[in-house]
Amino acid sequence: MSGAGRLPWTGPHIFLGEAVNEHVQQTSHGVLIAVVIGVAAALTLTLSVALARSRRRPENRHGVSTEAQARLRGSERLLREARQAMDREVRAVEDLRRRLRGEVHYGVLVQKHHESHQLGAAWHDHTRRAERTRRRVSAGLARVRERKRALARTRDRSSGTRRAAVVVELRRTQALIDTIYGALSSLDQEIDRGRRSRGEINQQTALLRNHIRDHCGDKGRQWFLRLEKRKRAKAISR
Repeated sequence: MSGAGRLPWTGPHIFLGEAVNEHVQQTSHGVLIAVVIGVAAALTLTLSVALARSRRRPENRHGVSTEAQARLRGSERLLREARQAMDREVRAVEDLRRRLRGEVHYGVLVQKHHESHQLGAAWHDHTRRAERTRRRVSAGLARVRERKRALARTRDRSSGTRRAAVVVELRRTQALIDTIYGALSSLDQEIDRGRRSRGEINQQTALLRNHIRDHCGDKGRQWFLRLEKRKRAKAISR
């Protein structure tokens, strides 16, 4: 057959080349899709991690964790219980002063004086510990507020998913600030109530001390003199 009548050569290697090209195109297309899916998944994961960190960060980075909040509540509970005990003691001491006179009641009245003094001292100890806790938590709260200001600046410079994550963290930080501030305010109010009760029990203890001196005979007078001597010695030693 002459060259003019021949068909172009379509040997096996030509068909093989076309098949390879098609396979490469399909493979490249598949790889591109996989890359796009991978990038989308990575972005989703990054945003999820950022949001998760924003949920944890306000509590864990600034010393105002859930444990700190629990300490505030615990301090307030102890102070409240101590105040209520002092209030009950005030009424009890008033009742004893009205009813009991004479040396025969010396032992009961002296014991009540001791108990009243111990209740006031217990409240004072609880208050000192509560104030230490308050100072630590307040320092942490100041750091949280500084963090909030930094977040606000970041929000103003950001956009898109980054801004959305910062806004979430800002809201959670503000919620933490509100919670801690409320707990501190509640503790302060309880301390103020306790101070009033402490003043009342101190007044009643002093009245009971004088009552023992004046209405429990020689035992009462001697007890009063010994008590005053101890008070003077304690004041000198400070």
